[in-house]
Amino acid sequence: MNIRINHLILINIFLLVLNCSSEQVVEQKPAPEPPPEPEKPSEEEILEGLRREFKNFEIVGFRGDQTISVPIYKKWKARYLKDFITNLDKIPSDYKLYVVGHADPHGGKRKTIRVANGRSVFIKKMLSKDLKGKSNRLAGKHYGSQRYQENKKRSSANRRVDFEIGK
Repeated sequence: MNIRINHLILINIFLLVLNCSSEQVVEQKPAPEPPPEPEKPSEEEILEGLRREFKNFEIVGFRGDQTISVPIYKKWKARYLKDFITNLDKIPSDYKLYVVGHADPHGGKRKTIRVANGRSVFIKKMLSKDLKGKSNRLAGKHYGSQRYQENKKRSSANRRVDFEIGK
């Protein structure tokens, strides 16, 4: 009987070893690490990108000492207002967007300052109507003909309004 029990034990051990060796061992690989999050741009990088964007929104076409031109604004508005608002929303809340009037140098310093200021005031007023609750983000500024750009093909190209970001 002992032989029989020993024999049964050996058969069971053999079957157990056989069963264990036939199982496939699945090696678990560790989950891949998620990619590192991209670095968020600094405030200065954001502002620099927005400054580049706002250069695209320059308003040109004023004649001589003209400060008010609804048709010029309407044409600009139809083409740029949607993108303008999108970019305005990206400006950090502690900054303003300056509506900057410019003039060509004809007519003397007082006249160019008056004309540039008039353009800035007009465009700021028109934008304020279209921006509704966001108009508090705007401020006015003018340079007269101080920032006259010689590289512009005509002095009329200096009769413009552009935008600056500042505190």
